[in-house]
Amino acid sequence: MKIHEFSKGDIITRITESKPYPTLYGDSAPDKAYIGKALEFIGIANGCLYVKPYIDENKRGSSDLVSIFSLIGDLTNKTINLNLDIWEDGWSYYIDPETMETISKKTKETNNFSNYSKEELEEKLQNALEEEKYEEAEKLKKELKKFS
Repeated sequence: MKIHEFSKGDIITRITESKPYPTLYGDSAPDKAYIGKALEFIGIANGCLYVKPYIDENKRGSSDLVSIFSLIGDLTNKTINLNLDIWEDGWSYYIDPETMETISKKTKETNNFSNYSKEELEEKLQNALEEEKYEEAEKLKKELKKFS
């Protein structure tokens, strides 16, 4: 997905490397930073995209490296700016590897569709397909199969 498809507060991650860019040695190389890392999307301005590391408050005490960094000067809450021309493509919604669900910062809930009626799920599926949210659509399809 392109970074333009996200809204402020979405929890996103890289799924592919960046476009190649010149290194100090004169050659060019892609960057694999941020692949699989949870980032909160802030926005796009000044030819850059702005994100910051997302920290799940429920997991803050874990042995994750993010917790170690938070002990030394709160490096985890710093805004990261990336050149838009190099980092525009290759993004997706972050999926929590423990629950295998996307995280919504806006509602502070995971996308759990088990409490919806069949009609609500069908409507949400139609909206997800129209908005090209294919991962959400797949989850909705699985939930709809329970009604069959």
